[in-house]
Amino acid sequence: MAIYVHITDTCLSEARNQGFDDLIENLKDRVESTQTLVGFEFISAFSLKKKIGKNVRLVARQHLADNNSLILFLRVLTRGSNDYERILRNPDTTVRRFQPSREDEIASILNCRTQGESSIPPRPEVGVRVAHGFWETPSIGELTRYQKVLPITNVEALFGTWPGEENDGFEDAIDKLRHPRMK
Repeated sequence: MAIYVHITDTCLSEARNQGFDDLIENLKDRVESTQTLVGFEFISAFSLKKKIGKNVRLVARQHLADNNSLILFLRVLTRGSNDYERILRNPDTTVRRFQPSREDEIASILNCRTQGESSIPPRPEVGVRVAHGFWETPSIGELTRYQKVLPITNVEALFGTWPGEENDGFEDAIDKLRHPRMK
């Protein structure tokens, strides 16, 4: 499954008005090159948002077809605006209003994007580190997949691992640090 991104004209216009057009283009390139949606938050089954400025959010919608995912960057909105609040209250209905109106348009966009599929790298394998920007933090789920961490099935496996031996000198060292004049 490949992830493709399409920036709508409305989104690009709003991004340009707020000075985020380069950031939106770079985000599109990053999503397609890493094949992940790191930093995006699903607000419903197919609607997403991403913080791109202190009070500015990118609103997107995911479409799945032919084992591919098309992410439509739809709007760049200020938190607290009427449109943004409407989206949070009813994401699927409201976000759908902002996308190209017909499913055949979306299919056409995806078809055009898949023509050059060889230039899109495959999705990273489990355990492969995915680069993140300085301000972007992977989710717990992403970290566990990248680090190949498995859940603990037996809590008793943790017994005896901390705090160490009963008289290892740790408590005495803390007492000396806290009360330097006492013997």
